[in-house]
Amino acid sequence: MKKHVISIIFVALIGLVFIAVGTLTATEKRSDAPDEIMLKSKGYKKENYGPIHFSHAKHQNEYKNPEKKNIACSECHHDYDKKGKNIWKDTDPVKKCGECHDPKKSDGKKKKLQLAFHNNCKDCHKDAVKAGITKEAPYKKCADCMGKKK
Repeated sequence: MKKHVISIIFVALIGLVFIAVGTLTATEKRSDAPDEIMLKSKGYKKENYGPIHFSHAKHQNEYKNPEKKNIACSECHHDYDKKGKNIWKDTDPVKKCGECHDPKKSDGKKKKLQLAFHNNCKDCHKDAVKAGITKEAPYKKCADCMGKKK
Protein backbone atom coordinates (compact mmCIF):
# COMPACT_ATOMS: atom_id res chain seq x y z
CA MET A 1 0.00 0.00 0.00
CA LYS A 2 2.84 2.40 0.92
CA LYS A 3 4.57 1.76 -2.41
CA HIS A 4 1.36 2.58 -4.26
CA VAL A 5 0.93 5.94 -2.45
CA ILE A 6 4.61 6.82 -2.94
CA SER A 7 4.31 6.01 -6.67
CA ILE A 8 1.27 8.28 -7.04
CA ILE A 9 3.02 11.13 -5.22
CA PHE A 10 6.13 10.65 -7.36
CA VAL A 11 4.12 10.74 -10.62
CA ALA A 12 2.22 13.84 -9.42
CA LEU A 13 5.48 15.65 -8.59
CA ILE A 14 6.96 14.81 -11.97
CA GLY A 15 3.78 16.14 -13.61
CA LEU A 16 4.08 19.40 -11.66
CA VAL A 17 7.70 19.78 -12.73
CA PHE A 18 6.70 19.39 -16.41
CA ILE A 19 3.89 21.94 -16.03
CA ALA A 20 6.19 24.43 -14.29
CA VAL A 21 8.95 24.08 -16.90
CA GLY A 22 6.42 24.39 -19.75
CA THR A 23 4.88 27.53 -18.25
CA LEU A 24 8.24 29.17 -17.63
CA THR A 25 9.49 28.32 -21.11
CA ALA A 26 6.33 29.63 -22.78
CA THR A 27 6.57 33.01 -21.07
CA GLU A 28 10.33 33.33 -21.22
CA LYS A 29 11.70 36.29 -23.13
CA ARG A 30 14.11 35.57 -25.92
CA SER A 31 17.47 36.10 -24.24
CA ASP A 32 19.25 37.50 -27.29
CA ALA A 33 16.64 40.22 -27.93
CA PRO A 34 17.89 43.65 -26.87
CA ASP A 35 15.55 45.60 -24.59
CA GLU A 36 15.59 48.54 -26.99
CA ILE A 37 16.65 49.08 -30.58
CA MET A 38 16.93 52.19 -32.71
CA LEU A 39 15.10 52.09 -36.04
CA LYS A 40 16.89 54.52 -38.33
CA SER A 41 15.91 55.74 -41.74
CA LYS A 42 19.38 55.27 -43.16
CA GLY A 43 19.33 54.80 -46.92
CA TYR A 44 15.80 56.05 -47.57
CA LYS A 45 15.28 58.24 -50.62
CA LYS A 46 13.65 60.87 -48.39
CA GLU A 47 14.00 61.22 -44.63
CA ASN A 48 11.09 63.09 -43.05
CA TYR A 49 11.34 61.74 -39.53
CA GLY A 50 13.98 61.02 -36.94
CA PRO A 51 14.93 57.59 -35.59
CA ILE A 52 12.47 55.54 -33.54
CA HIS A 53 13.36 54.12 -30.14
CA PHE A 54 11.65 50.74 -30.20
CA SER A 55 11.28 48.92 -26.89
CA HIS A 56 11.26 45.14 -27.28
CA ALA A 57 10.71 44.85 -23.53
CA LYS A 58 7.51 46.94 -23.54
CA HIS A 59 6.08 45.34 -26.66
CA GLN A 60 6.85 41.83 -25.44
CA ASN A 61 5.96 42.17 -21.76
CA GLU A 62 3.43 44.98 -21.38
CA TYR A 63 1.33 44.98 -24.52
CA LYS A 64 -1.17 42.25 -25.30
CA ASN A 65 -2.86 41.05 -28.50
CA PRO A 66 -6.68 40.69 -28.76
CA GLU A 67 -6.50 37.24 -27.12
CA LYS A 68 -4.89 38.93 -24.07
CA LYS A 69 -1.59 37.15 -24.75
CA ASN A 70 1.81 38.79 -24.90
CA ILE A 71 2.74 39.90 -28.38
CA ALA A 72 4.72 37.16 -30.10
CA CYS A 73 8.05 37.90 -31.77
CA SER A 74 6.51 36.64 -35.03
CA GLU A 75 4.13 39.62 -35.06
CA CYS A 76 7.09 41.61 -36.43
CA HIS A 77 9.75 39.09 -37.39
CA HIS A 78 8.85 37.00 -40.39
CA ASP A 79 9.89 34.55 -43.06
CA TYR A 80 7.09 33.85 -45.51
CA ASP A 81 6.75 30.59 -47.39
CA LYS A 82 5.44 30.40 -50.98
CA LYS A 83 1.84 30.35 -49.73
CA GLY A 84 2.34 33.61 -47.80
CA LYS A 85 2.35 32.00 -44.35
CA ASN A 86 4.80 33.30 -41.76
CA ILE A 87 6.95 30.30 -40.86
CA TRP A 88 9.41 32.23 -38.65
CA LYS A 89 9.77 30.77 -35.14
CA ASP A 90 11.15 32.34 -31.96
CA THR A 91 14.15 30.02 -32.17
CA ASP A 92 15.05 31.14 -35.72
CA PRO A 93 17.84 33.69 -36.22
CA VAL A 94 16.76 37.33 -36.36
CA LYS A 95 17.82 39.28 -39.42
CA LYS A 96 17.94 43.04 -39.53
CA CYS A 97 14.96 44.29 -41.51
CA GLY A 98 17.24 45.93 -44.10
CA GLU A 99 18.72 42.54 -45.00
CA CYS A 100 15.52 41.65 -46.87
CA HIS A 101 13.73 44.99 -47.27
CA ASP A 102 15.57 47.37 -49.61
CA PRO A 103 15.58 50.94 -48.25
CA LYS A 104 14.93 52.47 -51.68
CA LYS A 105 12.47 50.24 -53.56
CA SER A 106 9.84 47.56 -53.15
CA ASP A 107 10.34 44.24 -54.91
CA GLY A 108 7.11 42.43 -55.70
CA LYS A 109 5.27 41.68 -52.46
CA LYS A 110 8.36 42.64 -50.47
CA LYS A 111 7.86 46.27 -49.45
CA LYS A 112 10.70 48.74 -49.25
CA LEU A 113 12.04 49.18 -45.73
CA GLN A 114 10.20 52.40 -44.92
CA LEU A 115 6.83 50.91 -45.98
CA ALA A 116 7.51 47.65 -44.17
CA PHE A 117 8.06 49.52 -40.89
CA HIS A 118 5.23 51.94 -41.54
CA ASN A 119 2.61 49.33 -42.43
CA ASN A 120 3.55 46.91 -39.67
CA CYS A 121 3.61 49.51 -36.89
CA LYS A 122 0.59 51.50 -38.07
CA ASP A 123 -1.60 48.44 -38.68
CA CYS A 124 -0.71 46.83 -35.34
CA HIS A 125 -1.31 50.09 -33.44
CA LYS A 126 -4.60 50.67 -35.27
CA ASP A 127 -5.78 47.12 -34.50
CA ALA A 128 -4.86 47.55 -30.81
CA VAL A 129 -6.92 50.76 -30.55
CA LYS A 130 -9.89 49.26 -32.44
CA ALA A 131 -9.84 46.14 -30.23
CA GLY A 132 -9.89 48.35 -27.11
CA ILE A 133 -6.54 46.99 -25.94
CA THR A 134 -5.14 50.50 -25.60
CA LYS A 135 -5.97 54.09 -26.44
CA GLU A 136 -2.33 55.09 -26.60
CA ALA A 137 -0.98 53.26 -29.66
CA PRO A 138 -0.36 56.07 -32.16
CA TYR A 139 -1.37 55.32 -35.71
CA LYS A 140 -2.43 58.73 -37.00
CA LYS A 141 0.22 61.04 -35.60
CA CYS A 142 3.42 59.25 -36.58
CA ALA A 143 5.62 62.14 -35.45
CA ASP A 144 4.57 61.40 -31.85
CA CYS A 145 6.99 58.44 -31.89
CA MET A 146 9.37 59.39 -34.64
CA GLY A 147 9.70 63.15 -34.26
CA LYS A 148 10.23 65.45 -37.21
CA LYS A 149 13.63 65.36 -38.88
CA LYS A 150 15.68 68.39 -37.90
